[in-house]
Amino acid sequence: MFCQYIFNKEGKIIDKCGTIEGIELKAKTITELFEEVGIEEKEWKIGEKYFANCDGRKFECLATNLGDNFQFIGVDVTQYKECKDKLESLSRISDLNMNRLLNTLEDLRESKNNIESELNLKTKLIKNTNHDIRESLNSIIGITEILLDSSTEEQKELIEILNTSSKNLLNLIEGFEVK
Repeated sequence: MFCQYIFNKEGKIIDKCGTIEGIELKAKTITELFEEVGIEEKEWKIGEKYFANCDGRKFECLATNLGDNFQFIGVDVTQYKECKDKLESLSRISDLNMNRLLNTLEDLRESKNNIESELNLKTKLIKNTNHDIRESLNSIIGITEILLDSSTEEQKELIEILNTSSKNLLNLIEGFEVK
C-alpha cells in the first residue's frame, strides 16, 4: 500500500492519492503530515528517506520534486520490516548454532586426539609387558626342562606341572599379542 501527497512550496497539501488501509490522515500541510505519521524532522529535504510509524505500521517515505510542487510518497513496509527482522533473527540463531556446532566439532577432535594418544600409550604398555612376561616364562620353561633331567620322580612330577603351566600361560599371552 502506498500514498502520495502533493504539496506546494509553502508546504500546503494540494492533492493526495492512494490510501492507507484503516488510516485516515487529516493533515493539511506537510508539517502536519509529518507530525501525524510520526516523522520528527521539522524540515524535509528533497531525496531524503524518512521512516514513519503510524497506527503501529511502518512506512518508508521519500520527498521529491514534481514540477513547481513537491511530492511526498509513503510506502507501507510493515510486512517487509517484519520479514527482514525475522530473517535477521533467524540468521543470528543460525550463526549461534553454527558456532556451537563448530565448537562441538573442535571438542570432538580434541577428544579423538586424546583417545588416540591414550590408546597409543596403552598399546606400548601392553607390548612391553607382553614381551617382559614372555621372556620370563621362556626362562622358567628352559629351567624346568633342565631340572627334569636331574630330578627325582617326585620332583619331576612337580616340575612337569610348572613346565606345563608356564607353556599354557605363554600360549595365552601370545594370543593377546598387539600388532
